[in-house]
Amino acid sequence: MPRKGPGPLGQALFQEVPFILDSLWRHGEFRINRLGTVDYAGKGDLKVRPGWMNGAFIMYVFVATFAVFGPTLDAMCSVDNVEFAHTFRVISACALYLVAVAIFVPTLNSTSYHLWRKGEALVNARCAADATIRARW
Repeated sequence: MPRKGPGPLGQALFQEVPFILDSLWRHGEFRINRLGTVDYAGKGDLKVRPGWMNGAFIMYVFVATFAVFGPTLDAMCSVDNVEFAHTFRVISACALYLVAVAIFVPTLNSTSYHLWRKGEALVNARCAADATIRARW
């Protein structure tokens, strides 16, 4: 029995979704690491962003925090007391969960939107190519 190839679900999961996620990742990485924006409405000047808004500075903050407080944040006890360290860990964990949800929901929304558009284009192409389907609708 000859192999037909991937079905619509397999094609969507293994061809379309990785392409969409890659384009979202590249766009987000560009926005984080760009030096500024170009004023296209005006003279075309480059508006430079402040240094603290750069992705390298954000990474510096994470590395510096890791170097000072260590991977387990036990050194936070030396800042105040054990309760402060515990509260800091809980707040940090909640913030990470919120950031994860804030990243996941728009990514899911964008991926679903692009898959819907691709599916709609495939259905329209199939309807245009098949006379019996066109006659029904």
